[in-house]
Amino acid sequence: MKKPEKRFSPGCRGFGLVELAIASGLLVSLALIALKATLQVSEVQKWTVIQSLSDSYLSRETALASRLPFSDIISESSPWPDFPSSESQEMEIGRLPGGVAVNAVLVRTRQADANNLVSGGGAGTLSSNPAGTEGWKLRSILFYQIGERSYYKARTTFRTR
Repeated sequence: MKKPEKRFSPGCRGFGLVELAIASGLLVSLALIALKATLQVSEVQKWTVIQSLSDSYLSRETALASRLPFSDIISESSPWPDFPSSESQEMEIGRLPGGVAVNAVLVRTRQADANNLVSGGGAGTLSSNPAGTEGWKLRSILFYQIGERSYYKARTTFRTR
């Protein structure tokens, strides 16, 4: 009586081809898992870079609001229009690695302090504000997008004279 031949045993013809196919499949699976992990890490890096870009741009806005002469702040041609009006402009705040531009929308407005005299845009009186000081809140709001999500950051600078 003859023994039945085993299929795909190490001694059979073509077994090396089967081993090669299984090994290639495992290698491709591992490569895809590594690629997915790398893409997730790069998304986190992208988020971090955009956060740094938006923070640095708003630091520039705060510096501009702090050093602008007070007469320019309250003038009609001020970069911060009187609330409820606002000025918005789309701009490039930086570039990601690979040269991809990061765009954002900057909105600026200013609001008089409530204790300003009526001549200064407020509702204060000489008894509540005997020195006649003026205070203005300069607001800069930056809107930007990372992937499908939208974000905003705001900075307010309070100026007095």
